[in-house]
Amino acid sequence: MTRERRSRRIDAGWHLSSEAADDRHKRGSEAHPFTDGNGRIARILMNAELTTTGAHRIIKPIVYRDDYIQSLRALSRNANPTPLLRVLNVAQDYTSRIDWSTLDDAEQTLHDTHAFLESSEADELGVRLVLPGG
Repeated sequence: MTRERRSRRIDAGWHLSSEAADDRHKRGSEAHPFTDGNGRIARILMNAELTTTGAHRIIKPIVYRDDYIQSLRALSRNANPTPLLRVLNVAQDYTSRIDWSTLDDAEQTLHDTHAFLESSEADELGVRLVLPGG
């Protein structure tokens, strides 16, 4: 992966292909064509669009799920995309900071930054998602 691609943020990628990425994400998450997995399909479609523009893909850490769900609700119930864009920017920044060259190193970073915790578990421990290297 080139340094240029690693440093591109979703705001650049989103503006380059915002209509297509937004459309793909909405269709997958709001249409609910499947019993389970609609959010995953929506994120796959969104990441495919981001990849075509050269922007860095996004993973959604487990600990960040509640923030993501609330931002989707703001979009679908109030037609307010700002919370979703904010959540996706943080998630993309987080993802771009992880060294993905080896599975062991990536998993260790995900563990160290609390990505694998459920939101309720993180609340009990008093921790939040930590940006790698930040």
